[in-house]
Amino acid sequence: MRATITDIAGGGKIIDSAADAVGDTVRVNGISFGIKDDKTLVEAAREAAWNDARAKAEQLAGLAGRKRGPVMSVSETVGRPPAPMQLARLQAADSSTPLQPGSAVSVSLEVDFSFQG
Repeated sequence: MRATITDIAGGGKIIDSAADAVGDTVRVNGISFGIKDDKTLVEAAREAAWNDARAKAEQLAGLAGRKRGPVMSVSETVGRPPAPMQLARLQAADSSTPLQPGSAVSVSLEVDFSFQG
């Protein structure tokens, strides 16, 4: 069974309620956090990766006594690393399962530049 919760602040109480309703047979096999619309974040990460690749290529070309030439090829990998989280029941009677969400996107570019001169 899979459930989607959009109320992170109340998520721990929702998990606790489900566990209390089922009892000892409940097993939470994984909790993941995601970003509903990550287009803007991916675009920003892509731009940062591009700027980094270009700057490194320019430095390497300079170290080789040459100039950076045009791009020969580009390969992109978009990732969504697992979010770090803590899932532990607190001992206080009024406490719910704490959720510490965090999501990230990453863009890796492999760019082949030619050298000139």
